[in-house]
Amino acid sequence: MNNATALCKACFSTNDPTSAMHGVDHLQRLLLTTNSESLKDNYWFDVIDMLTSEQPTFENVRVQHCELLGKVLLVMLPYLSSTKENLKHLEDVVHRVSSIVGNNLRDGRSTDNGVGILFEKTVQIVTNMTNVLCMEQFDSSGVGFCSWAGETFLSELKKFGAAGGSARMIAATSNTIKIDV
Repeated sequence: MNNATALCKACFSTNDPTSAMHGVDHLQRLLLTTNSESLKDNYWFDVIDMLTSEQPTFENVRVQHCELLGKVLLVMLPYLSSTKENLKHLEDVVHRVSSIVGNNLRDGRSTDNGVGILFEKTVQIVTNMTNVLCMEQFDSSGVGFCSWAGETFLSELKKFGAAGGSARMIAATSNTIKIDV
């Protein structure tokens, strides 16, 4: 836990973008190489809570942070949602991540040239995450939590008109008639 805490603090460094980027990279390696079942659920929640407590300052670090959140959620949601007692905490996590996604989309769109790399990469990361979460075979708990999480992230993309790459959106729009005006 001490290593994860130190790396999380490095991720949110406001002084040095290089240290912040290294913090995200090392934290990603640490978390994604750790067997999810080898640690207690409360450890995972502590790490996820730290990751969702704030956002990095620097744009490139925010992109990497968003990618890390997506990967951690894809690994941990099926495992953690299989325990009923975890669902309320996971719901809070999904809402915090959704807020981070919204902030990235809003801030990435407010560039002088339209949309920036923060917007584009966030859309790409969240679209991929949404598509995986909404797959029936991914939600092994039978509770439907992963699908709900995917729908929550999809709704955040929709708020910014960025849900076009979602498999659910493609399926929903494939039968529509287009009329040229």
